[in-house]
Amino acid sequence: MNKIACFTQRPLQTIILMYLIGKKNYNFDVIFYSPLKKKSFNKKNEGAFGLKSLEYQCKIAGVRLIKLKNLNSVKVIQISKKYKINSALAFIADTILNSKILNCFKKGIYLTHGGVLPNYRGVDANKWAILKGSKFSGISLIKLDKGVDTGKIVFVKKIINYNKTHKQIEKEIYYKFKIYLYEKIFLLLKLNKKIPFKKVHKKFPQYFEMVNELSKFIR
Repeated sequence: MNKIACFTQRPLQTIILMYLIGKKNYNFDVIFYSPLKKKSFNKKNEGAFGLKSLEYQCKIAGVRLIKLKNLNSVKVIQISKKYKINSALAFIADTILNSKILNCFKKGIYLTHGGVLPNYRGVDANKWAILKGSKFSGISLIKLDKGVDTGKIVFVKKIINYNKTHKQIEKEIYYKFKIYLYEKIFLLLKLNKKIPFKKVHKKFPQYFEMVNELSKFIR
């Protein structure tokens, strides 16, 4: 079976995934944690409570937890090579993993993007979809590469925008799909099964953080 690492800045989401894969008697071989930066797309850090909970879960599950100031640390490469870890999942919010880290994992690093890819890349993707009158919002899971949400697409889950607020859409995405997409890719990697990459025939633009003036037009 393949060995899998986890990059996380979201301890509580990581714990939920550990619970799901733990029910199937699997777990991560190592978890690399770093805190969110102070100015990180206005997202709140899960704080000391989240980290302490993750520390406890790792202790009882026997999973190595490596705390770092930066996920691009050379220590990631050293540990991954030492334990022959070839793939990883990522719960990252304000860190761009560099090429040395990406190349360290032969089978890739996978993460979710809040938006329907390849149509909506970048920040606030689902907000932009609503503003532009798109029928769908959603979440995608990709194999990370050097670009911004340009990696190979594995899964896309769509939600119809009609008669829903942005908050309702984001809540539905989180509770219905997000962690389960991570569970799905974890099992494919762990059992060395073929990853069902989707073909992309067209390039789409990258979106950036939506200014407050435009956000006012979104419910």
